[in-house]
Amino acid sequence: MKQNRRKNIAGRTTNMLVTVMKTLKPLFTVISRIYFTLVCCFFTFIYHFLSRKVISAPRDKLLTISATQAAQMIRNRKITSFSLVEAYIKRIKEVNGTINAVVQMNFKDALIKAQEIDEMLGSLDTDSEDFKSLAVRKPLLGVPFTLKDSIEVDGLYCTVGISYRKKSVSNKDAIVVQRMKDAGAVLLAVTNVPEVCMWWESVNVVYGRTRNPYDSRRISGGSSGGEAALISAAGSVIGIGSDIAGSIRMPCLVPLEGHLPHLNGYRTEKMLLIGPMCRYAEDLSILLRVFAGSEGTNLLQMDAPFNMKKMRIFYMEGLKTPLVQDVNKEALQALKKENPPLVHYALEFFLTSMDVADAPKFAMHMTDLKASLIFRPILFSVVITSLFRFRKHTLLHSFTAIV
Repeated sequence: MKQNRRKNIAGRTTNMLVTVMKTLKPLFTVISRIYFTLVCCFFTFIYHFLSRKVISAPRDKLLTISATQAAQMIRNRKITSFSLVEAYIKRIKEVNGTINAVVQMNFKDALIKAQEIDEMLGSLDTDSEDFKSLAVRKPLLGVPFTLKDSIEVDGLYCTVGISYRKKSVSNKDAIVVQRMKDAGAVLLAVTNVPEVCMWWESVNVVYGRTRNPYDSRRISGGSSGGEAALISAAGSVIGIGSDIAGSIRMPCLVPLEGHLPHLNGYRTEKMLLIGPMCRYAEDLSILLRVFAGSEGTNLLQMDAPFNMKKMRIFYMEGLKTPLVQDVNKEALQALKKENPPLVHYALEFFLTSMDVADAPKFAMHMTDLKASLIFRPILFSVVITSLFRFRKHTLLHSFTAIV
């Protein structure tokens, strides 16, 4: 009874807010355009005085081959897993000082594992069934991979960008990590995320801000921004990402066990998903097969013939809301004009999809469910402390908790 009453109250509150927003939308639109114009002008001015650093293209040819090609070359002993892992370690050391993408290095264990793989391959008879079945049993044998700091790995820290978790060590592998290891992949490093994985830039008080490899003055996005920056900088060839709003939507058959935070009470079966990230499109298929496992792969019918002529592509040119900046004019001109009516309510759809009665609030997840920040006076004090060095949360996430 209480739960239904809360749902009714929440529904009425949402409807009231939507009505107010619709009424004041013209005013908000004017204010929004003025605001975004001022912000763009301000940062254009600021960027003029800041040094721009661009990550240079990799010189080592081992960094320019796909994971699929690398695995095949390792099996055929044209290259060694050790040399490939070593090349990526050198690249990470070269670029990470600029982009701050890697927050935990697993280099020593990765080199040991790569050496073991090379020795195992050297002992196999190329005419044996064990060798011939490697491509099926271990399709990523010897290939290094990275993952974001929200996916558990046995023996490594998993902070999710939360200061309360900076000393938390996982005691098990996430299912997707175990499947990658079973496929022969070698874990190389862990990459940065926003606090609680809930923001569109990867910044937290534990590891700081991840920067864009094409312009160090800018952000790299989120919540898989560390992974995206590292892969873009050729510091990794394949990685594991996740989303809660659609940025990595397709692999819905990949298990979530081992992903933090544990959003109990939220609609995680549809809203929180794990998926592949890579530099070369040909690696997507093999990664999805590994992530989903045999059962998920069969459900996807990945080997079934596909007619490209019947494929439909959906795109949109923006949202009819004053809360977001207008789409870039160059991007707008590159697309045909389209106006699906329902997508302009994407924010309302998202919030409604996430909402479940009695679920822990975002402010609780900011403390790893160890303390309560749900009272507004406490949250406002958190905002104040976020302005100083002794803060435990970023200012943006503190404001998000209040909202």
